[in-house]
Amino acid sequence: MGKPPIAIQKREEIIEKISNGMSTKAIAKEYGITGSAISQYLSKDPEYQAAQLEFHANRLDTAEEMILNATDVFESAKARDTWKAYSWRASVEQKRIWGTQPEQSSNGSGVTIIINRNQDEDNTITIDQE
Repeated sequence: MGKPPIAIQKREEIIEKISNGMSTKAIAKEYGITGSAISQYLSKDPEYQAAQLEFHANRLDTAEEMILNATDVFESAKARDTWKAYSWRASVEQKRIWGTQPEQSSNGSGVTIIINRNQDEDNTITIDQE
């Protein structure tokens, strides 16, 4: 039998690097493999999943700090764009935590309204009943 895949051999190192803010793509490049090879072997690993959540949380915190510490309109714009990019990626890769969930409300008359909220648009729907 051959050696286990690199992602399995280097599991602990990979998880630590992700927890410390290194992207899967950068880690994969370091080991001469693809990011999908890492995901393929570790995606169901609870420690890997926790590291991915920590990675996204740290990036979002960093982007928020950039917004709060911006000293001019250019830094502010860059910080907002960075936050949007990080937020989008977190919502795609970690839908359960950062994804957009439909919001439901009932007005008591049996009508249920479902609103999908998106950070870039206002999708509020108003229904007038006569």
